[in-house]
Amino acid sequence: MSWLKEWIRNIVVLVLFGGFVELLLPSNSMKRFLQVVVGLFVLTMLLEPVTLLVNKVEEGSAFDLPAVAENGTAQVLKSGQELAERQRMKVLEEYRRNVARQIASLVELSGQEKVLEVRVEVEEAPEKPDFGRLKSLKVILEHARDGELPAAERFARLLADFYGLPKDAVRVEIRHKGG
Repeated sequence: MSWLKEWIRNIVVLVLFGGFVELLLPSNSMKRFLQVVVGLFVLTMLLEPVTLLVNKVEEGSAFDLPAVAENGTAQVLKSGQELAERQRMKVLEEYRRNVARQIASLVELSGQEKVLEVRVEVEEAPEKPDFGRLKSLKVILEHARDGELPAAERFARLLADFYGLPKDAVRVEIRHKGG
């Protein structure tokens, strides 16, 4: 900050010197000339820090930046990666729950079965292009009413079509109530 004080002091001294010399000169033509010269000096003084900065950049000298503790940076990066992984797992788990709720809603629309369990398998490897995509579904239903059993195959085909899965990736099991 001492360079800033010196820079401002030099500008003030130059302006005061120019004003003093201007008072001593009687002629109007000389006053105008002196005002131009003092103005150029003041402009040069104002641009001095900018020219110093440009020269440093052209020289390619490195600016003095504070040193960063390498082990601290590594720890922050590691913590960030762990946090990202936890968030990714939470998002996948929430996605699984939402798919299970959708399937339960589809079953409720039929009105004949009760959902006992839904297993949703998704691609968990973030480096793969189909990350987060459904891989397979397993649905276990309980048939509560007497009469005709629902067609598990038909329901599996419906789910496969609904979620865009191959038919062999969806399994539906139907169990009788009480056993």
